[in-house]
Amino acid sequence: MNKRIAAVTATTCMLFASVMIPAVSAEGTTDIGAQNQVKAVAYSDALDKLDYKGIRVGGLSGLTWDKTADSYVAQSDNHGSDESRVWFLGKDLHNPSITRDPVTFTDVNGTPYNGNTTDNEGIAVLPNGDFAISSEGIPPAGKNQAEHPTIRIFDANGRQKGELEVPQLFDINTPKGQASHNLTLEGLSLSPTGHELVSAMEGTLKSDVYQNRSDARRFLVYRDDVTGKAGQWTLVKQVGFHTVPGLNISDIVLDSEDSLYVLQRSWNSETGNKVALSYVSGLNGAPDVSGVANLNDPKNASEFVKSRQIGELDKLPDLGASAKPGAHQANPLMDNYEGLVIANLDQLATPDASWHRGDGEYKAAISIISDDNYSATQTTRILDVEAEPFQKTAAGFDDSASGRLSQYVTALGRNDRLDYWSANGFSDGTGTSEPIAFGGLSSTAYNRKLGQYVSAMDNHGTDVARLWLLGNDLDKAAPTGSIVLTDENGTPYNGETTDDEGLGVLPNGDFLLTSEGHPNAAEGEHEQPKIRIFGIDGRQKDELPVPELFDINCGGQAVHNKSLEALTVSPSGHQIVVGNEYALKNDSPSGKDIATTARRALVYRDDVKGTKGQWKLVKQVAFNAADVNMGITEFAAIGEDGFLVLERSWDQTHGYGIKLAYAHGIAAAPDVSDVASLSKSADSSFLPVTELADFGGKLTLGAQFKPNAQYMDANPLLDNFEDLVITHADDNGRLDLSLLTDNNFDTTETTRIVNVQIDRSAFVADPSNGDGQQHGATIQRPSGAGLGGSTVRLAHTGAAVTAVFMLAAVTLTSGLVLIAGRRLRISRE
Repeated sequence: MNKRIAAVTATTCMLFASVMIPAVSAEGTTDIGAQNQVKAVAYSDALDKLDYKGIRVGGLSGLTWDKTADSYVAQSDNHGSDESRVWFLGKDLHNPSITRDPVTFTDVNGTPYNGNTTDNEGIAVLPNGDFAISSEGIPPAGKNQAEHPTIRIFDANGRQKGELEVPQLFDINTPKGQASHNLTLEGLSLSPTGHELVSAMEGTLKSDVYQNRSDARRFLVYRDDVTGKAGQWTLVKQVGFHTVPGLNISDIVLDSEDSLYVLQRSWNSETGNKVALSYVSGLNGAPDVSGVANLNDPKNASEFVKSRQIGELDKLPDLGASAKPGAHQANPLMDNYEGLVIANLDQLATPDASWHRGDGEYKAAISIISDDNYSATQTTRILDVEAEPFQKTAAGFDDSASGRLSQYVTALGRNDRLDYWSANGFSDGTGTSEPIAFGGLSSTAYNRKLGQYVSAMDNHGTDVARLWLLGNDLDKAAPTGSIVLTDENGTPYNGETTDDEGLGVLPNGDFLLTSEGHPNAAEGEHEQPKIRIFGIDGRQKDELPVPELFDINCGGQAVHNKSLEALTVSPSGHQIVVGNEYALKNDSPSGKDIATTARRALVYRDDVKGTKGQWKLVKQVAFNAADVNMGITEFAAIGEDGFLVLERSWDQTHGYGIKLAYAHGIAAAPDVSDVASLSKSADSSFLPVTELADFGGKLTLGAQFKPNAQYMDANPLLDNFEDLVITHADDNGRLDLSLLTDNNFDTTETTRIVNVQIDRSAFVADPSNGDGQQHGATIQRPSGAGLGGSTVRLAHTGAAVTAVFMLAAVTLTSGLVLIAGRRLRISRE
């Protein structure tokens, strides 16, 4: 369920290599208000005023990692008639050195560029080893001379191959140009995937100045995977950014497709350089400002990407550094810092690097290089800092990794591993296909036939509906593949034709899946929530009857996007319980809204006398949510007679509320199918419900907010928990659960797993085994789920997938295979 979609209440039916100088180490911290910290770790002046084979190394204005050369590289800024070069600094920026001859950049004819023909600033190395270089224009341009900033592509040997489109708006002294000399394309960075290239303006366009306010900057965002233009760098949008007041952008570095650090600096003759670091998130969702005439105009205040300052580097301890005579640096550690690189990006960009999810286990190790402008009063220096861009927990919260939530429930821990794939997409690792969007996990169940946990994906635009395979251990959860869901004819469902929510698995491996209706239904449109049955290959086989009362509009009493959300299958496999997320309108006192705690659940059985083997709706049962605003997001069966209830609320001020409860007494509960309104029913008509835990307390399990989260005074552990699955049960009273979140494919939310343990003394005896005796509540055990001692495994082997069923191996190359008389369809994207 998308929390931001308002309820639809209409009822009208509608159709529708040199001397090594040891690095100096120390630590310092600066706090920017309530924001995160930057630590100064070390610096090195090993490159300062260095000569290499008669060439002065200086003016280093950009810094990045060159994977093909296995070396950090920095390019030289313009310096008279000196040729434009890139220097190779080795693998250790704590002890940098020139490790090989530089590469000279030439035009397409092989004529070298020099400091009189280009002003190179930003550098990125493309996956194939090509260099992308941004230039501000012509360094010695005369007054009013026209200049055209460029982003050129050079091969690994330095010869120009091409040039990217730069809008005329960014020209200097042309009819359409609004940029200023020496204040244009300064920063350049490539995303970790290699598909996104971003260039940043150093200064403000003249057209973006408003009443002397000039802190607006523009990013140019290019991609090489645009449909119809794959392999070509295409300008996809411009993005607005607010600088720290008084500072200009000197470089940027992307740490994902969606986020980046921005280095900014200024200089004056009395105090030297001020240097700041900001963090930007939500780049993908930021508006395109290509058509915005003046970014600083107050009416365009919403047109900027989310960002915040995370460090003032000039306020850091000086680490014992000294400035050159005549430098006049208030902090001698400072200089003209113009390039930066994340030194541990490969470590961060892994599923176990929980830094990306805000755990704080990993910090970004950033190295920043200064451009000495070939000046005797400036220093070529590399400064190493650690940056943690995530918001710290609000005061008063407990950051323990585990702890008690209530009398019955203990939190065992949290892991955000899956959020890596939410940020980067899922790829088969062969490089032959683009990553597909991962996230929106709305329900999870264990499939014994597959030997894996399987998660349903909530609707996401036109993306095909699919079930994600997550392996057999949620503590090490990782997508291993997916099953595409299709109708009976094999046509895939997608995010515009179904809104999948609750997931269950039948004993034969078939999947049960609820759908709330049509995600994009118009106001007043008739919608019919569904409970579909899919084979293990993802093809629809059947659907269960749903009473018309649960329809949306046209006589139905359910509300758009708030209907069949929760589903669970009992341990015997003979009972299905499906829950409505919010109330039916007829169950509220007014009969016109959903302002009531009353909820209905549908109970199906396949062992009813006379219809054995067929799923029959046997009754509706009533129970109460914790409060009016709590929606039911998932059930988990506790025996045949009860179930756990996961409840969630959300509002724009306080964010999420999450509670866990236990309802029981299905067998003895009255059938409320014919009850016109639960608002008039006696308490005896409702299942007894025990609240087990409220997750809105002080225990955070060490979670931290995403950079652009909205609820900084709330518990950062809380997110859009929609999913509840039993992971372990034994006869010693132990019951372990995992709660999973649906991140709504939103960069402010996290795909998260929280593990809890419940004391089974909270449960009542289960009278429903059919032998007339009282029994302890039974739990379905996913552990040891091999079928008859066989193993079930899915693994990638190059571009194919290997399936092992009943110890018989078959290689899938077409995506379809016949195993034991069944067709299995597995997505290999």
